[in-house]
Amino acid sequence: SILSMDSQSEEAMQCKRFYDVIRQNLLRRHEWSFAKRMKALTLTDHNIPGWQFAYAYQEDCLFVRMILNEAGVKSFKDQLDYYDIYSISESERVLVCNVEKAYLEYTYDLVDVKMFPPDFVKLFYHALAAELAMPLSANEGYQSTNYSLYQKALEEAAIENHNERKEEASFTSQILKARNEGD
Repeated sequence: SILSMDSQSEEAMQCKRFYDVIRQNLLRRHEWSFAKRMKALTLTDHNIPGWQFAYAYQEDCLFVRMILNEAGVKSFKDQLDYYDIYSISESERVLVCNVEKAYLEYTYDLVDVKMFPPDFVKLFYHALAAELAMPLSANEGYQSTNYSLYQKALEEAAIENHNERKEEASFTSQILKARNEGD
C-alpha cells in the first residue's frame, strides 16, 4: 500500500515514475468514449508541401482518431492520405490535411481519475501492478499474473466501452434503402 505518491518510500517513487506513462499509454491504446474530445482546429501559417492546410496540434491530444469537416463528414473522396503530423520545431507540431475548417476527434490526456469508469480503473491497476512487480519484488510470478489480469481487464474494458456507444451501420441493404425512400 502507498499512502502518498509523494512519500520517500521505494514503492511510492516507483509508482510515481510509471504512473503517468502507463495512464497515457492506456488512454492511447483504445478509443475510450470517456476520453474522447472533438475540437475545431486552428489554422497556422505553415506551408507543408503536398498539403493544403496546416493546423496547430492540440496540446492535450494523446492520439488523433479522426479528421472531420465542419459538416461532420468523416470520409473524403479521393483523399486516401487525409492527414499527417509534422514536427515544425522542438516544441511545435502541426496536423496537416486537405480539409478546410477541419475538426479533430481525439483521445485527450485525461488526468482526473474520477472520470475513469470502474473497468478502466481495474485495467489501470493491473497495468501498473505488472510494471511495478519486478522493480519492487523481483518476482516474475507477480508480474506474469498481473500481466495476464491486465490483458483480461483490457478486453473487458474495451467491450464495455464499445457497448456504451451506438454506431451507425456501415452497410445498408438495397432493399431497406428502397423501402425507406418511399416514406
